[in-house]
Amino acid sequence: LRTIDENPGVVSPGVLARPAFQDAALGTCLQVLGPGEVSYMAQVAPVYPLLEVAPPTIALRPQAMVLEAKQIKRLEESGLSLADLLGARQDLERTLGGRAGGGFVAPVRQEVEAALVTLRAPALGVDPNLERPWEKTRERILRALDLFADKAISAAARRDEVESRRVEQLRQACLPFGKLQERAISTAYFGDRFGPRLAESFWEQMELDPVHLQVISPDGPDRKEEGV
Repeated sequence: LRTIDENPGVVSPGVLARPAFQDAALGTCLQVLGPGEVSYMAQVAPVYPLLEVAPPTIALRPQAMVLEAKQIKRLEESGLSLADLLGARQDLERTLGGRAGGGFVAPVRQEVEAALVTLRAPALGVDPNLERPWEKTRERILRALDLFADKAISAAARRDEVESRRVEQLRQACLPFGKLQERAISTAYFGDRFGPRLAESFWEQMELDPVHLQVISPDGPDRKEEGV
């Protein structure tokens, strides 16, 4: 306190106390935040009562993704959902590979697993200490089949190069550099691309729903896309 009185310029709040100081100075009553910021506010919440500062009300902001009408059409034609594109790449390849005929390992794996189960009882009948070796053998065999299944599915997905390329382009549009658009692309890019229509499309199409990721189409008809 003496330092603050004598030379306040050398004192600043730490990272946890900064939001409370900020809200005390500005009189903040409401904050509309993104998911990452909301999780951060949960960490700093205990500081507010300690500093006798009234915490603001926290609201999660709506989340949106910008896709052109042609991209939405290609997504519909692909038979994939937006959740498929945004999910793990391995899961997406598994979906594409299964559609391209790469799922032939799964039924064989089930047969092998059933056959391995039949070995347990006679093995334990010979020696109860064989249970652990049997379990390890079972795990190794099934794991090897799973690895082979992933390779088969990936190969099947790559075989249709045109479809794979189109899906990859859609994924890149949804997840540039592997991140959500808002984490990788400046709003100025979309503003330059679509002009005033960008803000108009958000006003017309976006719902005040903080739970689902919404798709906004600046160059398409006025529509509210179902989010994920």
